[in-house]
Amino acid sequence: MPLNHIFKNSVVKGTLILTIAGLISKLMGFYYKIFLSGVIGAEGIGLYQLVFPITGIAMAVCSMGIENAISRFCAKEKDKAGILTAGLIMSLSLAFVTSYIIYHNAAFIAKRLLLNENAGSLVLVISVSIPFACLHQCICGYYYGTGDAKVPAVSQLFEQFARVGSVLAIAFFLNKNSLPVTPVIAVAGIVAGEITSGLFCLLCATVGQHFRPVFRNIKPHIRDITGMALPISCNRILLTLLQSGEAILIPAQLTVSGMSSFDALSAYGVLTGMAMSFIAFPATITQSAAVMLLPSVSKAQSSDNSGMISRTISTSIEMALAMGIFCIGGFITYGAPFGALIFHNNLVADFMRVLAWLCPFLYINTTLTGILNGLGKTGYTFVCGIISTLMRIAFIIFLIPSYKITGYMWGLLVSQCFLTGAYVIFLLRLYHFSFSPVRAIVVPVLSLAVALCGS
Repeated sequence: MPLNHIFKNSVVKGTLILTIAGLISKLMGFYYKIFLSGVIGAEGIGLYQLVFPITGIAMAVCSMGIENAISRFCAKEKDKAGILTAGLIMSLSLAFVTSYIIYHNAAFIAKRLLLNENAGSLVLVISVSIPFACLHQCICGYYYGTGDAKVPAVSQLFEQFARVGSVLAIAFFLNKNSLPVTPVIAVAGIVAGEITSGLFCLLCATVGQHFRPVFRNIKPHIRDITGMALPISCNRILLTLLQSGEAILIPAQLTVSGMSSFDALSAYGVLTGMAMSFIAFPATITQSAAVMLLPSVSKAQSSDNSGMISRTISTSIEMALAMGIFCIGGFITYGAPFGALIFHNNLVADFMRVLAWLCPFLYINTTLTGILNGLGKTGYTFVCGIISTLMRIAFIIFLIPSYKITGYMWGLLVSQCFLTGAYVIFLLRLYHFSFSPVRAIVVPVLSLAVALCGS
């Protein structure tokens, strides 16, 4: 296929735009994490990471299913303004109620659910971000459905600029006035980022797309969105609850292994806030592809274009597998010592040498999840996600007391291997696709061998 035709493809073009924005955002995030680790320490990073289950549950309730529904229906129907209006009404109504509940129960949530009273102030602040995050996601879903990734990409950059800039400004002010810098500033940065990106997306939709709320004949859209979003949201809520339990159990089980509360939270912060940041960096490409593949595959399915779907699956697996294998060598050889150097923590290198083996499975699973959701197989991805999470929880409960954090990393690897196998086998039953083992395995393995020998 000629190069100019490739870049005219909405999926390729959208993926490229989102990837560039994602890489810039990730680079900023690296420097941001380095700054945070120096200001609030590994324990502070751990406390900061501990509040993400709360926002995860909130977004599962308020926007995840609705965003997917908006994206899918905007790709197939003409009344895009009506679809977005219906989605915004549903999502923002849930968001304000959820935000109110979390705000007024922050102390209880921190003490009883997160098992750490110190997280109360963080929960209180982060509750403010929920309505703006829902506004952001719904409008991005609208743009993904129309095949336009420019606004979501730019909003991602604005969000990161606002997050990093606000935290730097607050930290500078606190230091100048000899006031303590706490993990609350990191959560305040999230709020600033969501407010900025949400308002930016709203401005683009109203000015650039001339979007105006359409309330006439909106009931059919609400019914359609509810029909698709409800099972997705219920699935995501249950899955997020399990993942939240997973996140909360890790520091708790580390204390059972004999570590102090400080050391347990520090190890959790190093793993999730530092080492995983490196591993997830190349996933920007596969995450961008997954976002653009959902409406594209959905459209191909509606036109009964099974050939295009098969080619999409094959290409996705080849690219993700090749990138993942190559990243193993890169992370083990160069990433681990570099991570320890910039974060001033040798645990980062130890964790990355184990986590590097996740890369092929993690990147394949990201793209295949987007394809399966585009095919309407959300129930299957949900069941697989539940099994995968339960596997990790089992490793946390039974192996962390004896093997500490290494036991959890083994669980991560096993669960991701399971997901890859389950997704590939399921898709093979639906579409007879194939891929080139030379491009996907042989060349990356040779590159990996050269990289490892060179080290």
